[in-house]
Amino acid sequence: MSLGPAATPRSALLLHVAALLFLVSALPGCVTRTMYVQSTPPGASVWIDGQRKGTTPYEETFVSYGTRFVELEAPGHARFRDVVELEQPWWQVPPIDFVTDLLIPIPMHSDHRFNFVMTPRDPSAGTRDEARAAYERMKDFVSDFRAQAPAP
Repeated sequence: MSLGPAATPRSALLLHVAALLFLVSALPGCVTRTMYVQSTPPGASVWIDGQRKGTTPYEETFVSYGTRFVELEAPGHARFRDVVELEQPWWQVPPIDFVTDLLIPIPMHSDHRFNFVMTPRDPSAGTRDEARAAYERMKDFVSDFRAQAPAP
């Protein structure tokens, strides 16, 4: 039984399409999700969801979208608190995200930038870092005092 001359080009086309699909799936796409936090003044301590992350300008990659609680502290400025939303772009909504994350071999970026302006504070108020430093100084002082005290 012969398939005929028309079946050969069709089989070759199907083979090429299958090979192309395999190559596309072997070269997965790349989606980079990044959150940037800047402040005025720069150099403020950054806390995200209650965890200290670093200082501004701060950059971090993240896995999931959603709400984050951001706190900033800088000497001479009031503590800044805000709730920010890392909004999901349309191309990251399921099931579209399967295609953009895995099948399209083009790097894609989901950047979320936040710039916060901090206000000067009352000089008598302190920051979390200043309180921690004062505690460490006091602990060292007490430790040294005990070491130097004469034995009873």
